This record gives sequence, C-alpha cells and structure tokens, in this order.
Amino acid sequence: MWFYYVLIYGIMWAMANYHFTKVDDYAESYMKQVMMERYGVEFSQNAWIICVAYNPDGSPRWWNLFCTITMTFIMVVQYTVIIYCSIRMYIDMEAKIQILSPSLRALHKQFFKTLILQVVTPTITLFSPVIFIIYLPLFDTDWDIPTGIFLCAFTLYPAMDALIVLYVVQDYRKAAKCMSAYQRLFVEMFSFRLAQKDDHVLHSHNAGYIFFTTNRPLKASNELLVVLLAVYTGLYSTTISLLAVQYIYRYFAVFDQPRLKYFNGWYFILWLLYGTWFGFEWGVGLYKFNEVDDYSREYMRQEMRDVYGHDIPDVPCVIHVVYENISNSSTIDYLIRWRCVMCTFNMTFIMMVQYGIMIYCGYRLYNDMEEKISMLSATMKKFHRQIFKTLVLQITTPTIVLFSPIVFVITVPYLDLEISVPTGVFLSGFTLYPALDAFILILATSFIAYSHYVGIVATTMYHSSIMFHFFLAFNRWCAVFFPLYYKRIFTNFFTLNVTIIIWIIAVIKCTVSYGVVGCYFQYYESFWTFSSLSSEFCDSVNWYTDFIPNNSFGILIVTINLMSAYRVGRNRKSLNEGDQMAKQQRQREIYFIKQTFFQGTSVFAGLVTYYLLAPLFVNEVILFVLSNVWAFMQAAEGYHYDPVRRETFGYCSPTTLDWHLIFGSYMVFLRC
Repeated sequence: MWFYYVLIYGIMWAMANYHFTKVDDYAESYMKQVMMERYGVEFSQNAWIICVAYNPDGSPRWWNLFCTITMTFIMVVQYTVIIYCSIRMYIDMEAKIQILSPSLRALHKQFFKTLILQVVTPTITLFSPVIFIIYLPLFDTDWDIPTGIFLCAFTLYPAMDALIVLYVVQDYRKAAKCMSAYQRLFVEMFSFRLAQKDDHVLHSHNAGYIFFTTNRPLKASNELLVVLLAVYTGLYSTTISLLAVQYIYRYFAVFDQPRLKYFNGWYFILWLLYGTWFGFEWGVGLYKFNEVDDYSREYMRQEMRDVYGHDIPDVPCVIHVVYENISNSSTIDYLIRWRCVMCTFNMTFIMMVQYGIMIYCGYRLYNDMEEKISMLSATMKKFHRQIFKTLVLQITTPTIVLFSPIVFVITVPYLDLEISVPTGVFLSGFTLYPALDAFILILATSFIAYSHYVGIVATTMYHSSIMFHFFLAFNRWCAVFFPLYYKRIFTNFFTLNVTIIIWIIAVIKCTVSYGVVGCYFQYYESFWTFSSLSSEFCDSVNWYTDFIPNNSFGILIVTINLMSAYRVGRNRKSLNEGDQMAKQQRQREIYFIKQTFFQGTSVFAGLVTYYLLAPLFVNEVILFVLSNVWAFMQAAEGYHYDPVRRETFGYCSPTTLDWHLIFGSYMVFLRC
C-alpha cells in the first residue's frame, strides 16, 4: 500500500510536468534566444519542457501554472504529514518520559532534538530549492541564472540525515569518535564525488575521444573551462586514491591497530595530500597531453557537427587521438601520436597503483583472517566468512563501476574501430558506487534469507529482455521487408501495448515459476551467486520455462536479423560500386551482421553456460563466473541497440515508438 502511495504521487508529479509544460510557440520564442546565447543549443536538437508564467499581455498562462499548483499540492501534503507526525511524537513523548529514569529521559530528549533537525533538514535541502525554482517565474524578475545548481542540495539530504543521528545522540557520538578517521576519509571521498556532478560530455570516435562541456558559467573563456575540465577529471583520480586509503585503514583497524595513529592528527593531512597529488597528476596529464592541435581538431570536427551540432572552436574541450594518417602517393601510413599515448600511460599508472593497494590489502586481509578464524566457534566462523565475501564484493564493485569504464574509454581508441558512441554513459556507473558499497554489506549479512525475492525481480528482467530483443528483431524485419506498411504496423499504440503485454507475461511467468511453485531463484553462499533450487521438479520447471523457450527466442533473433541484413544487402547491390555512399552503406551492413550475430549468440551462450557448463564444476570462482555469464551477456547486449540503428538505418533521433523499444531493451541493466 505504501509503495502505491509513493508511486501515485510520483506519477502525478511527472504527468504534471509532461502535460502542463509542453513546449508551444510562445514558450519556444521566449526561451530560444537565451538558450542559444548561454548554452549554444537549439530547440530542435534537444528535448524540453518549459514553464512560462505570463503571456505577452501580462495575463497568466494557466496551463503552465497548473503544473506549479500540482507540485505545490504534493509538497504541502507530504510536508503536512511530516509536521503532523512530529507534533504528535512530541506530545506523546512528553507524556511518556515523565515515568522514565533520568538517563532514559536524557536519551529521549536527544531523540527529540534529532527529530527537530530531521524536520528542518528536508525543509532546507528538499523543499526550499524546489519552491524557490517553481515560484520564481511568478515574480517576473529580470533574472537569468542556472537554477539547477540549487537542486544539488538534494544529494546532501541522505548524508545529513545520518549525521544528525550520529552527532546528536550521545551513544552514537561516542562510537563515532572511535571511527573518526574512517569517517573523515569517507566524507572527503563523498565530497569529491559531489564536486564531480556537472554538465560534461565524453564521446568516442574511431581512434580517439573528445571530452567537452556545453555549460559556460559566468561566460567564462574556453581556456579557463578547459582547465576546469582537467580539474574535474582529477577529482576522479582523487576519489579512487582515497578509496585505496580506506582499504589501508581497514587492514590496520583489523590486524594492526597501533598503526591507526597514522590516520589521526596531522597525519590525516598527508593522506589527503596523497589523494590530491594523484588528482593533480591525472588532471595535468589530461590537460597537457590531450591539448587540441590542428590534426585532432580536424579529426573530430565533422563528428561534433553531425552528432552534437557544435563546432570545436566554440566549445572548451580536450581531444585524444592515438593515430595520425599520413597519405603517400599510393598508401596511407599511420603514425602513433605519442603525446596522447603518454596520457593513457599516466592514467593507467595511477589506476594500477590504487587498484594494486586494494588487491594487496584484500589479499592480506584474507590470509590473516584465515589464521584468526581457525580458533573461533562455528557461528563466528560463518560471520567472518560473510565479512570476507563482503570484502571480495567491495573490491569487485569498484572494479566494475569505477575502473572498468575508464579502462574501456581510454583503450578502445587503440583498436581504431569505426564507432561513434557517447561513452560518457559508461561513466554513469560512478554514481552507483556509494549505494552499492552500502548494499553489499547489508545483503551479505542480513538479506540472504530474502534473496529469492530479488531472484524473482532478476529473472523477470531477464525474461522480459529476451522477449524485447525478439520484438526489436521483428521491428527491423518489418522495416526491411515491408517498408510501406512499417508505420501502419508499428504504431505507438501497438508498441505500447506489446510492451505492457511483455512485462505482464514476464511478471506472471517468473512469479509463478520462481515463487508460487517454490522453485526459488535465490542466493547461495557456497558459490556466491544466485541459482535455482536443485530438484527434479525444479529442473523440469527451469527446462521448460527458461532454457527451451529462451534459446528458441535466441535462434529466432539470429535468423530474423540475418534475413534482414541479407535483404538490405540485395536491395543495395544496384548502387554504383565507386560511389562513396555505397561504400559506407556496405560497411554499415557488415557492422549490422556482426551485431545481429552477437545479439542471438549472447542469449544462447548465457543459457548454455548456466544450464550445461556450470553444473560440471565445483570450484567456487568458476561457478561464480559461469553462473553469472547470462546476466553480463544480456547487459552487454543492451549497448548494441543504438549503434545498430545509427550505423544501419542512418538515423539516431528516436520517436515515441523507439523509446518504448529502448526502454524495454535497456531495463536489462537493472539485473546487474
């Protein structure tokens, strides 16, 4: 019930913004000039919602104001609930504490102070910024400011809410003093992560990438903004350096407590300088080695115009290009641009140092812990093993969300592939780390008993993703074989209904198979992954509801996509062999065939490794890898949809129909 309470208000807020702030001619003309002057973007290139309070004659634009009224209503309801509950708690608490001892009275008074601060905090960080933004247009003042900066206060609330309890309640405060150094490390790392939230774009193209910003605060010059770009990237290096310091602290806290003195007093400044130095080294390396020159500017010029509609001289940027083409009379030679290569070496060195520290401390913790737990009771042994698994996952998590995206971005130019991808999307994983690090500890120690509920959600995402892949393949097939009827078949109404039906089928199928009938898909401590219950009945359920239908879908996906690629190739054989457009189209067809082959084989390979190969092994690490291939293969598959559309069909501006398909395809990432 409470879930639906939250969901209803969320839908109300979203629908109000969607319907009441749609862009009309007056709203577009009102904002067009300021958007071009401040951000250099046109309305045709981006998605917008606009709220303008008054018409040219000064009369209220009630359609837009209904959005403000709706948002105000929602906030008033929620804030009233908070205030009412706080007042009732105060009144009831006053009646109760009269019969308590002095120590308990003091504790309850501390909790009351905590309650007051926990009411004030969302007022400042959650409600006030939104109220300021939505009511500012009603005053019709001559202002022109990026008010989105006020919404950064949202990120402060979770940390402030915890710190209030930590420092107001005396018992928690005493415990906090014992962990002061660790907390300072965490706060510093958290602060650096907050500082990294900004409007930056990272785009990879063939043998290079460009990193730029479209935001120009206070009309700063390009030179200054390039320096700020370097500082921005340096904060990432500082973050991973402080993360490595946390692992050193963990090791000392468990096995060498006297050395914790090196984390107190002025020693703590040295650790901050350690992180700052590597941040400085990373930023300077990017700034000096990836400085824009004539060749890199020309290499990325057309790509920037085609994809983002910007000219390189107009935006502050750094460009990394690995190879330089030298045209001779009969051949084209490739020279390595060693200056850019040095940037990669510098980044790799910094990451290897920090990752090496994490691995070394983790390995030492494992070895020393094995010696200690040999003399403990069975219960304590189990607890320490859970802590060790938590440690393994806490090393794996930054590997996936912090290190792997950067390694991919800085190494893919060396392959010189024909790609055009906004690789900045991979860096979104950075924001997941703080939450994942906390969830790992929770899941490893307390949520294992409820893991089958997580299993239902995971399998639902998996089964729906298979069906969405089939629907995408059918969509391509119709576009190729029946181009005249394509828009009649794939209407927005049809696509939306198919999307809903797929989700309903997946939810019912997985809820029954992995919940109602008792064949739980749950977490097993023995090999660190999710698996179904092993019994003759459950094996039959999995075989007939998962392996056979999903592999059948995989075969159909490959077959349909190859038919589409074959038909496209035949239709374009009549093009002139020497025509440049024909050559580009043939390259697109080759790319399309490779991608369609991967799409089907990823489904098939994931199921084969899970059902056929994994049961043949008993090693924990091998079981962990083989049992999770299906999830990673499906997650990797999602990244291929947009490049296929762009390279094969020549467009990359999704319609409402396309968003339904993309949403269904990309939901697979929730499982990882």
